[in-house]
Amino acid sequence: MSRYSNLFPKRGLIVSCQALEHEPLHGGDAMDKMARAAVEAGAIAIRTNGVEDIKAIKEAVGVPIIGLVKREIPGSDVFITPTLDEVKAIIAAGADVVALDVTDREGRLEMAQPLIDYAHRHGVAVMADVSTYEEGLAAERLGADFVGTTLSGYTPYSKRQEEPDLELVRRLSESLRIPVVAEGRIWTPEQAASAMRAGATCVVVGGAITRPQLIAARYVRALDAFEAESPYAIGVDIGGTKINAGIVSLAGEVVLTHSLSTSGGKTDTAGRVMEAIDGLLSVAKARYPDIRCKGIGVGTAGQVDWREGSIRHASELIAGYTGTKLKALLEERYRLPVRVDNDVNALALTELRLGAGIGVGHFVCIALGTGVGGAVVTDGRLLRGAWGGAGELGHLSVDFRGEPCVCGARGCLEQYASGTGIARRMRERLAAAGRSSEQPDSREVIALWQAGEPLASAIMDEAISALGAAIASLIHTFNPELIVVGGGVADAGPPLLGRLREEALRRAMPSLSNGVRIEAAYRGSWSGMIGAALQLWE
Repeated sequence: MSRYSNLFPKRGLIVSCQALEHEPLHGGDAMDKMARAAVEAGAIAIRTNGVEDIKAIKEAVGVPIIGLVKREIPGSDVFITPTLDEVKAIIAAGADVVALDVTDREGRLEMAQPLIDYAHRHGVAVMADVSTYEEGLAAERLGADFVGTTLSGYTPYSKRQEEPDLELVRRLSESLRIPVVAEGRIWTPEQAASAMRAGATCVVVGGAITRPQLIAARYVRALDAFEAESPYAIGVDIGGTKINAGIVSLAGEVVLTHSLSTSGGKTDTAGRVMEAIDGLLSVAKARYPDIRCKGIGVGTAGQVDWREGSIRHASELIAGYTGTKLKALLEERYRLPVRVDNDVNALALTELRLGAGIGVGHFVCIALGTGVGGAVVTDGRLLRGAWGGAGELGHLSVDFRGEPCVCGARGCLEQYASGTGIARRMRERLAAAGRSSEQPDSREVIALWQAGEPLASAIMDEAISALGAAIASLIHTFNPELIVVGGGVADAGPPLLGRLREEALRRAMPSLSNGVRIEAAYRGSWSGMIGAALQLWE
């Protein structure tokens, strides 16, 4: 037995209070406060790193201090009190025990002897940090006063495992006359008790008590894993006139929806989005109380910085929306992962995973809604541009002398083929014909067109011509296999798509248009919301 074997007043818990230089609690009085808290809770000793923390903790508590100095030496894997200089510094700082690396690497066993002898000459005990049974036996022969299983799993030849090495604790306890200290990967009180049952005199616990970033990370990983098990996500599709929110499965099944107008008489679009989500969750709680969602995916009109999840620019169609940090706002409100992208990029994701784009490497999506949006997929990936602004297909000019657009240019596709453009142009024609009291929306115009009404037919002929010209240009530019048409206007169905195919193919070069399909979106106006949710599995 060592003369230091009774240094600790009883068997029990040693708390490791350490913060490395890159960690938030490094410096100041954080570690001595942590040590005081640990001793108040019943810790029988403190293990700590660095001269300053050894001094501060020695003054703060009345229990033995196990000191070490971690120092990286180029070309060496040994960093726990590697040389005599560190031993001297630890002793000078007032530690009761010096912790040393006593492993069988880099000649460390031979180097440890003079360090142990020096500590003993100065009345200080030594704890040998080992990784194997054989190293523990060697440490006792060298004169160490305690053996810790600290380095089990951290040398190339020791057993790597997620749990504490209780078998090593048991074997050393059965063979050594000096106390064995269990240390390493002890995260729960139950594991600590198991180490004592295996024969440990004391148990060192550090990260599970004194390193908040590690503690929090374990919770975060557990919660992420829990949410990752959920087959559902919330999808939100934000258009110029309507917000659709829904609970969507990985398979694209829409379980529940809730819709609101985008403005509701307000300019706080983010607030309206939260109203839509709150309404959805309220209904979900009543109908499906056990349903869990792994996060919130948003597909929104406007130009989106998709990495930041913010609205870089939105036209006057959604007033006051430019600059909204939507991702940050939703994460703060709902405490769930949030993904934000352009609404037509979300539609393209639906097609890529569930719709006409399955197995298609190159296609273009056009969404005909309040405005006209676009998305381009090349080699199976969304084309994003520098920050996410690629695919503004609604602002392709189909008539450079045409009508002025909200973007500042003239003759943009959006002026002719969007729901807003179709309705506006129809009202202008009605007013010129002395029928200004009639104020149809785009759906009513499409219904009149399908019924053969002359003014509506003229408006839709212009819209289809503009779309056909734009699609031909897109075929020439991107050489796609497929054009997907979605959005509210596309709900007109086969009559619109049939005319579009004729117009686009008439205008496009046969060598590029041959074999190009023009298809309706997978789930019509729900495609954007579905794709928004699918972002959570990307």
